Amino acid sequence: MERRTRWWTAVVAVLVACAAPSGARAAPQGEPADPPPEGAEPASEGVVPAAIVAPGGEAFAPVPPPGAAAPARGRVPRDDGGIRAGMLAGYEQGHSGGPTLRALLEIPSRDLSPRARLSWAVSVGWARLSRTDHDPIAERTTTANVLTAVGGPRITLLPRPRLGLWAEGAAGLYHAGSRVRRDFGFALGSRVEHRTDRGLAVHLGAGAWLDATPRMRLGAGLGVEPYLGGLSQTSLLVQAGFAYRL
Repeated sequence: MERRTRWWTAVVAVLVACAAPSGARAAPQGEPADPPPEGAEPASEGVVPAAIVAPGGEAFAPVPPPGAAAPARGRVPRDDGGIRAGMLAGYEQGHSGGPTLRALLEIPSRDLSPRARLSWAVSVGWARLSRTDHDPIAERTTTANVLTAVGGPRITLLPRPRLGLWAEGAAGLYHAGSRVRRDFGFALGSRVEHRTDRGLAVHLGAGAWLDATPRMRLGAGLGVEPYLGGLSQTSLLVQAGFAYRL
């Protein structure tokens, strides 16, 4: 009898030892779960973390939840706003007409709005203007080499990326060296005269440019350029060229 009692006592002890939990038991349904460790922030439903940090310390951007729209990037087109130097070539036509070249330096001043900028444009131009007049006595050919130096404000609008529209007004001085040749009829020979004229030059222009590369810009424009003084002419300019960011 005593042996049977000891045997049953051993069996009960083994069953109790097997039924005991080996680790932390899970919280039954309806009971609160164990609180988070000290210093950890509780997770909120529907909240996406700002970043995920790997064990090595490297941060990764979070994956947006399904159906969430991607953040909109800035779409305001802007050029880099640096100082640019360029060269324009074209044709100038008034009472006299001919080829023209213009060296341009554009210096940004300030932004008028996210899509408009104020800058200062300074240019030095050269034009070779010629004309021929006929009268009953002689044929007169006038050729003038005109140098101009003007400067003034330029307003640039930025409607699209890499595209700009500009308008400018400038004033300055001109220097013209003219050669006048008279060929008389009836074999009376010819006569050549030289003269120099100086005066005020005004330049009004508008055009557009397109960024071909981050540094190179291509553009074209129209302009009106009155000469006040001895030359006394109003010219229409058509020019195209490039500008390079310094």
